[in-house]
This record gives sequence, C-alpha cells and structure tokens, in this order.
Amino acid sequence: MKMVHAVIEPSKDGYGLYFITPSLDGITTFGVTLDEVKENATTVLKELLEVYTENKETVPEELAGVNIDNLKIKFSFDLRYYFEHYTYLNITEFAKKININASLLRQYSKGLAYSSKGQFETIRNGLHYIGKELEAIL
Repeated sequence: MKMVHAVIEPSKDGYGLYFITPSLDGITTFGVTLDEVKENATTVLKELLEVYTENKETVPEELAGVNIDNLKIKFSFDLRYYFEHYTYLNITEFAKKININASLLRQYSKGLAYSSKGQFETIRNGLHYIGKELEAIL
C-alpha cells in the first residue's frame, strides 16, 4: 500500500490541508471539520489522478498504479496557528495542565514537529477545557 503525507492546520474557520509528499507539493484543500478536510484530501487526489489519466500525463511516483481506495494518507497536525494566534498561552503551564511534555509542545508551537491526531485531540480538548473554565468564572 502506498502512502502520502498531509499536514492539517487548524484555523478559526476550519482546517487547511497541504501535502508534503514531494510530487504533491502545492496541492491543498480546506474543510470546516476534520472529517470534511480528510474527505476533501481524498477527493483532490482522486481528481488529480483523473486529470493525469485524461491528459495522458505521467502520474507522480507516489500515485503510480494506485487505486485511490487503497492509498493511505498519513495525517499530521501543524499547531503553530494556536500558539501564534493565542500568544498569551504559557506553553509550559499549558503542557502541565494537559499532561504533555512541554518541550514537545514547544516544538509543535514552532512548527519543528507535527502532532499525531491523538496529540491534536488532547491539545484541542485542553483548549476547550480552559475556555469552559474561563467562561465559568464570568
């Protein structure tokens, strides 16, 4: 099974996605929800394959001979947006609160590492929890 790598970036309006597999550089998509952006990633690859086939062009190596249903997309998450947008978040204290290694969280915040879906969910849930805590005191 062939695999391509895509990075999801959360934003205030949803999720952007770009592929970091070399031959797919520049291919992007967007979705309001995580499920939607993942579905759109599959759709954009399917349409790309169709264009290559219709134009009788050489299919990129990562997609050559691939049935789109058997292509695995590895999704990672770029969390810089959160930390660039919410500069008042203290990374060390936030990491303690959500029980994530502070050094790893700093790497995520600087774009030096991408998180897994599980880590992304932990961070997102932590942010929601903080929001609820703040809301409760108002």
